[in-house]
Amino acid sequence: MRRPGATQAAHLLQRGRRPRTIKGYESKFERFCSFCEEEQIEDGFKPLCLISASLATVFLFLGYLQDEDKVHAVSLQPYMSVINQAHIDFGFPAPAIGHNVNLTRKGFGEVEGEHTLKTAMRLFVSSLCLVRKGRHRYPYAACTRQPSGRRHGAERAH
Repeated sequence: MRRPGATQAAHLLQRGRRPRTIKGYESKFERFCSFCEEEQIEDGFKPLCLISASLATVFLFLGYLQDEDKVHAVSLQPYMSVINQAHIDFGFPAPAIGHNVNLTRKGFGEVEGEHTLKTAMRLFVSSLCLVRKGRHRYPYAACTRQPSGRRHGAERAH
């Protein structure tokens, strides 16, 4: 026998998050779970605790995401939110908050920026080398117009 209101309370709790939020949380929490369990075991470590995760686990997860190079710094918040919400939902304190987490996220962005700058410089230097070797008349081969308005490959009339 159920207490009056129990069924409706359960239904309200289920409907507390929008379907899009749930869908977004599922994939991000799955990545956190995979990191805490499968990745640790594959590398010869014991699994990390998913719920009641430590601050160290959050730091390790951020390091893993940076190593993986699939998530940009500006996209980290949903990952931190899903970890925090799962903990709050189960009655634990949110671990992915505070000064050190914010500092680590800023560092994530700085490291990402260094990679982006190095890649851009490599592409620029490579394109200059191609120009010097005479392979391209203009260093940005993907451009359809040269600064003078001529198309690539168009010869000057003498």
